[in-house]
Amino acid sequence: MRKIGFVLAFFSTIFLACTSSPVEADGGLKVVSGSSFGFCLGYCMQEMRLTDASQNIEMEFFNVRDAKSKSYTDQLNKDDWEEILAEVDLDTFFKLNSVYGCPDCADGGAEYIEISSGVKNHRVTFEYGHEVEGIEKLITLLREQRLAFAEKHLPQ
Repeated sequence: MRKIGFVLAFFSTIFLACTSSPVEADGGLKVVSGSSFGFCLGYCMQEMRLTDASQNIEMEFFNVRDAKSKSYTDQLNKDDWEEILAEVDLDTFFKLNSVYGCPDCADGGAEYIEISSGVKNHRVTFEYGHEVEGIEKLITLLREQRLAFAEKHLPQ
């Protein structure tokens, strides 16, 4: 009897883990979006971190010239978070390559998106200003949030 229970539990766990669907907000999702430029002085690297547990947006700017960083925290609008969340399809994202194009070649800059689901973590890096097939809208939404937050907080 124990073996049957174990087998049922095992296969139901596999079935539930393998189903494909957009992410539900449950406190375990973390989305990171950033950009960097290799040959640059000033605030050349920035990273935005979003977590569904608090809907906080954390932004960090790194100044290459003096090796200092500045961090800011703000509250992400619930509608904006839900729009981003609707574009996160873990199955699609985790199947993407780690690198697209030639990020930061000839100082063209690089962008990246990293998603942690609590179980898996994957980072996709691509050329600044470009898009990756399958996650175009996610890139656009995160880029818009990152640029708006930088405009509001970027040290001058």
